[in-house]
Amino acid sequence: EAGRRLGGEAHMVLLCELDIEARIVTVQSVRFVGAVEASLYSVERFVQLQLDGTSADEMQPCLDHFLATNGYDEETSSVVTVHEVFNVAFALKVLLDNIPDWKTRLGKHTVPVAASTSAAIVVDELCPAPAAKKGGNKK
Repeated sequence: EAGRRLGGEAHMVLLCELDIEARIVTVQSVRFVGAVEASLYSVERFVQLQLDGTSADEMQPCLDHFLATNGYDEETSSVVTVHEVFNVAFALKVLLDNIPDWKTRLGKHTVPVAASTSAAIVVDELCPAPAAKKGGNKK
């Protein structure tokens, strides 16, 4: 269903919060997005597109989406802006990957999640139901 709404294949992305001092990564929620947006959520995927020699025409939707979503002015921003941001993101990723002893949480649950915790509860917390539309379903 999510794939049809997005006009194609749906990709799951994890929205996380980092507490660098405490060395904790907390998965706050899960989203399903289209291929263009998914490539921007993954530093590795975006860098790999460039390394694979993806053409400028194929990269343009990613660049346009990134600039528009992040409030960059089309006239003063360019592919250079996107590359600068992803260079910093990749450097941060390498740094964070090399900090030992990270702890992971799924919402409020420490990983590994206790066997007594229902998986449905964890999934419901990470994938909240869409908000009801205003003015819909009046009886």
